[in-house]
Amino acid sequence: MTSANTTCESSEYLIKPHELDQRITESGDLIMLPTVATEALELANDPDCSIPKFVSVIETDPSLVTDILSISNSSAYGARNEIKSIHQAVVHIGTTQCKNLIISSCVRSLSRNLPPSVAWSRDVLWKHNTQAAAIARELNRAFGLGFAGEEFSGAMLHDIGRFILAAAAPDVFDVVDRMSFCESVATIENERALIGTDHCEIGANFAQASKLPKSLTDVIRFHHNPSESEEYSLLVHLVASADHLANHIMHAGETEPYDPELSPSFQVITEAGKSVDIAAVIRRATAAGIESGENAGSLDS
Repeated sequence: MTSANTTCESSEYLIKPHELDQRITESGDLIMLPTVATEALELANDPDCSIPKFVSVIETDPSLVTDILSISNSSAYGARNEIKSIHQAVVHIGTTQCKNLIISSCVRSLSRNLPPSVAWSRDVLWKHNTQAAAIARELNRAFGLGFAGEEFSGAMLHDIGRFILAAAAPDVFDVVDRMSFCESVATIENERALIGTDHCEIGANFAQASKLPKSLTDVIRFHHNPSESEEYSLLVHLVASADHLANHIMHAGETEPYDPELSPSFQVITEAGKSVDIAAVIRRATAAGIESGENAGSLDS
């Protein structure tokens, strides 16, 4: 799995692209999705798959079961009664939401594999991803965009390339990614100048290697440049909007009002969706993001 197609290698790179490619390849067992998770996601996409068969596959991975039950009982999913089994989770929240739980579990699993030298980044990135996912779900609902869970999964996975970079190249990660959450086009340009690729491309290649749906691959690849997306443009713009608001929450919280005009993607989903009170939507989305972040918990717990 290569990080990018590069035609030349600058001597000024912190790590040469071919070396980064090699490290990512050698980290295969560390960063690939669990086999059971991949199989379960494929089954979830089959309309003829029975609940018992779906449940039986998930139950073969105790770690996946533990994560799904933990996440399904969190406030982010609004469970009114404790969910005690995978079968109960599927029955109560549906296969689509279980797909989101599996994706969330995979992100947690990958996060736990980060080397000790960059362990500081795990909880921060996990918190950001859960915030973005909660915001994406709220924006999708508020604007009536019609997505059925892929907005949540896409937001959970949009920064997966950052985890992979941290896992494969911890010695350069803290220079490449300072996690200020004050992001712009310059963020990607800076990454390319330092390592010859960027976290979007790294993540998209991971998604392709893991056989994730093309919609999720596009979200990962284009969330910093959503105008480059074609087939899944609206979904990418939705996740980009959620990412932008989540970034604002991470560095400014509620101390500064959020200005949606700073996000071109927010303007796109506003025009594509139903007419709503934008200020009210932003308040609800911000509240959803903050609550989700506060309840994300530590990956060590």
